[in-house]
Amino acid sequence: VAETPVDGRVPAGGIGRWSWRVTPAANADPSELYFLTEEKDGDLYRWPEDPNTWARPFNRSPVVAQVGLSLAPGERDNELYPSAPLTVVREADYVGVDKAIGEFRRPVLVVPALSVKVAPGQMVWPINHTGARTVTVALTNSSAQTKTGSLTLDVPASWTLSPSSIPFELGPDGANRSYQFTVTPTGTIPEGQYAFAATAIADDGTSYQRGYDLIDYPHIRRTALFHDASAGVSAFDVVVDTDLAVAYIMGSGDEGPSALTQMGMDVSVLDEVAVRSGNFSEYDVVVLGARAYETRPDLVSANEALLEFARNGGTVIVNYNKYEYPSGRFAPYEVYINRPHDRVTDETAPVTILEPDTPIFDGPNKITEADFDGWVQERGLYFLGEWDDAYTPVLEMADPGEAPKQGSLVVAPHGEGLYVYTGLAFFRQFPVGVPGAHRLFANLVSLRADAWKRSRPAMEN
Repeated sequence: VAETPVDGRVPAGGIGRWSWRVTPAANADPSELYFLTEEKDGDLYRWPEDPNTWARPFNRSPVVAQVGLSLAPGERDNELYPSAPLTVVREADYVGVDKAIGEFRRPVLVVPALSVKVAPGQMVWPINHTGARTVTVALTNSSAQTKTGSLTLDVPASWTLSPSSIPFELGPDGANRSYQFTVTPTGTIPEGQYAFAATAIADDGTSYQRGYDLIDYPHIRRTALFHDASAGVSAFDVVVDTDLAVAYIMGSGDEGPSALTQMGMDVSVLDEVAVRSGNFSEYDVVVLGARAYETRPDLVSANEALLEFARNGGTVIVNYNKYEYPSGRFAPYEVYINRPHDRVTDETAPVTILEPDTPIFDGPNKITEADFDGWVQERGLYFLGEWDDAYTPVLEMADPGEAPKQGSLVVAPHGEGLYVYTGLAFFRQFPVGVPGAHRLFANLVSLRADAWKRSRPAMEN
């Protein structure tokens, strides 16, 4: 402890400075947001018992300074005033200097000495898939000491693991490294939800089973989001057409390519050069990710080539887009999105299949209303409000008390191929492994124009 002035007296106009070196206790609670420490009660957060934390945007700092002052009696404007106590409390911040922006302040955060993170964080596993997969575990050492120990991955009885454990050694102050395990199914996997959980055991006996990500941007307060060191595994029956060559044009970001790959499809993610070339002839299906027309100028410039690809027999699947999509006339036939846009925010809203005998619902996976169970956050958004007669709506749904909406999934033949628009929120279902959403998406990507037309003979005229 360094203290100035030693006697605690600060003269008028003077500055007193006291310094401490603070070390978190070995069992100190991490700086996890207080409303995330417990599982939610449905859609509601569970608040802790201490009401002093309620409604705060962030936790209180783990380091707080309290200064007790005693003002000496004195005289001012011919008036005497007595001695008065004064207490000042301040939460601690780290104060640093950046040569570009000047002084900056960051909150003090308590984090585990070792952060453990498993990738991928969510996996889908077809129950008859017998091949091995790689699971990566990343360790980060946030402490000031080198950490050594052993890393393990706990897998359910339906899988085997190699190797059984991996030794690790990480230097101090942010050193990180990734380690890989191979998991192999022992046979047909029972349908259900599983987890591959990682544990890092340091040589001092401390066990680490959680990790964190730092949310750190100039416009918001830096925060640590904590997560269990595990990968969720969703095992279910799903079939895909593995003979199809699939291209994916990413939009604002979704996990469509990963979902298709894990279900067994061969997927090529197209970069700007490939899209601008307009050469899609080597593919059977082109999928556009969420909001692709908003975020990909190269797609806008190549749109006519994309429509030509459909006219020549390919299948184009367009995930949800915003108002740029109808106003840009990117679809082969007229479409319109209402303002405000049609959406279904109740993820449990009943869904009616309007065309159950079409290949969208008949194969390779038999889709029923049960495949819409377990969806999260919403059914979908930016549904079409109006569309040309060339399109066939195949689903109907609505939020409670609202009129039925049929613009969530429409299909139109275009030349020798097919054009599909869907506002279904696949991008929300993929990260949590919703089986029905994956099965339906597999059917959409497996959709062929000849099968669609056979199911609807009148459309051939």
